[in-house]
Amino acid sequence: MVIAVAGIADIIHEARSAGASFEVLGPDIIVTGAAAIPPEVRGALKLRRDELLKYLAAADIAPSSSDLLKRAGVDVAYIEDDGAAAMVLAEILADAGEGPVGLDVETTARPGFHIHHQIKLTKRGARVTGPKKKNDKIGLDPRRAEVRLIQVYGGGDQCVVFDMRKVSWATLAPLWQHRLVIHNVQFELGFLLTCGLRPEHFECTMQAAGLMLGVHRRGLAAAAQEYLGWEIPKDLQKSDWGSTELSEDQITYAALDAVAALHLWFKLEPDLRERGRWNAYVLQRDAIPAAVEMERVGIGVDLRALDVKIKQWGYALAAARKNWEKETDIFPPATPNETRGWLASNLDPDVLAAWPRTDKTDQLSTSASNLERAAHLPAIQPLLEIKRLEKLLSSFGPSLRNAVHPVTGRIHANYLVAGTKSGRWSCKSPNLQQIPGERLAPGFRSIFRAPPGRVLIGADYSQMELRAAAEISGDEALRQIYADGRDLHRITAAATAGVRLEEITKEQRNRAKPVNFGSIYGMGAPGLAASAWNNYRVEMSLVKAEQALAAFFRKFSRLRMWMRNNADACQRRHRIEIGIGRVVEDAWEPEGIRYTQCCNLPVQGACADAMMRAVAGIHRRIHAEQVDAALVAQVHDEIIIESSVPDAERVRVIMKDEMITAFVATFPGAQTTALVEVKTGKSWAELK
Repeated sequence: MVIAVAGIADIIHEARSAGASFEVLGPDIIVTGAAAIPPEVRGALKLRRDELLKYLAAADIAPSSSDLLKRAGVDVAYIEDDGAAAMVLAEILADAGEGPVGLDVETTARPGFHIHHQIKLTKRGARVTGPKKKNDKIGLDPRRAEVRLIQVYGGGDQCVVFDMRKVSWATLAPLWQHRLVIHNVQFELGFLLTCGLRPEHFECTMQAAGLMLGVHRRGLAAAAQEYLGWEIPKDLQKSDWGSTELSEDQITYAALDAVAALHLWFKLEPDLRERGRWNAYVLQRDAIPAAVEMERVGIGVDLRALDVKIKQWGYALAAARKNWEKETDIFPPATPNETRGWLASNLDPDVLAAWPRTDKTDQLSTSASNLERAAHLPAIQPLLEIKRLEKLLSSFGPSLRNAVHPVTGRIHANYLVAGTKSGRWSCKSPNLQQIPGERLAPGFRSIFRAPPGRVLIGADYSQMELRAAAEISGDEALRQIYADGRDLHRITAAATAGVRLEEITKEQRNRAKPVNFGSIYGMGAPGLAASAWNNYRVEMSLVKAEQALAAFFRKFSRLRMWMRNNADACQRRHRIEIGIGRVVEDAWEPEGIRYTQCCNLPVQGACADAMMRAVAGIHRRIHAEQVDAALVAQVHDEIIIESSVPDAERVRVIMKDEMITAFVATFPGAQTTALVEVKTGKSWAELK
């Protein structure tokens, strides 16, 4: 059986993880440390010698970690005892002088959480593929992994790699007083905190690179390629860092990241300052400790309640499928194409001709929002229930259950500071920003709970984007509404319905939301009509959408003028300027910058600035005032803290003060009447 080069790469990786290294000398392959290679891997390499030679010869074209370090004039010292560690650390700090020190870490599973790296091979050396193991990411988890190596570089001719199984943390104490340059500070801080270390002076080349190259090119490899011309190898990223003896390749690989981070900083810092992005960088950098705390502390989950929800969804799904079969005499559609086939057979020709289609493939849309347009068909309701429940179970059922940490019993989501192009944070593993509300999952947020003796406190900005649009545009009519403490959604609803404010119902207020948000985001009538239905289930014809937009901008003409002028300026500059220094370059967008982006991104970006100031300010005050509380979540315009009951009132004051202060710092002179709403409860559901 002949397999692709990728297969031989996996086998070589396994051999290197065991401590072996390879060198090609003409037609010969020199293997150092061959005795450490597992027998089945050694046999596969012998059997596939020609493939091995071809792969290694091709790999030699790309520089190795050792090659790049040699080009930079840097030697690597691997330190395994305290005496040598103290001496070389002093040399590194002397190299840095008043400047920063580059730092990186490699981690491995703690005892009891072993990571299995071995691959299974057939007799002919092909890899037996299978599902990705859950323990693949244990090395990234500070609760189940530990620091194996710390690499430091002061800018001289030597990078030092400390083996923390043999070097004491106390020996490195002088390092934590120095300014550090780390590529992904969020990751390293998470591990250092578990060791009782809280470095206060650091720079983050990932945040800096995101501002200069775009958020999707802020990884170390992309930044090093752009600024240093280095093609950083990543072949040993997932090697066995817990091995008793590390290979020379592993040690040089580890050292390179610390050297690259410092060299990157020397390029990025002046670029940030010269191109007006320094203030945005400082804001993002200073918000990182708060994000680290949110991930470290996590949010509490009532596992019994979650299990009950999963069972309820399962029973309801079975019932919905039976109802579908009762109405149609066929099995429920298992794929979008089966749903399209059913729609084509059951919709009236006129309805079918006007049915929304997908953008890329021009097929009938099967989204829930569009299926609701055919609610008159008896089978649609069970079909909608099937889709809703399948989505809940796939996204927030067993997968969310599996995200509950086996050590802490809490969910430790990863918040990515400025993870979107606007500067808003993103969230993953799991994405708590997508937890459904009452309409899609009644009662679901009640599973997120504080433990006994503690409470959750949620503080939410009221109509943040609309307030930001008022301040950015300088529209006095819009600003006055918030100065008076009035509700724009009710005002728009009253104008649309032709009734008095006090007569507006909750449903009428909700119908006004897409008009207000669609207007400030630069939507045209088709976009507004689609958004109104997709996001709010408000049916709006194109004529009604045009009338709603016209009425909004008659009232807020200064806002409309700013939107048009700003879009023109963005097109001239070939970039969108956001907040206090963030940008989106025309060259970063596959289709160029669009009008809606020119309207939306400055508003979202300024809101991101305010949220980062608020989160950082709250985090600092909680620690400075030694309050028994911690940040546990940041979802859109809401911040959630878990607090002891005695300290809850103090936390409420801190949250409101810091959020108002952050908003005014972002929008000097902004109106703050009814700006922040704070609620306390045992569960997330009680904060709404």
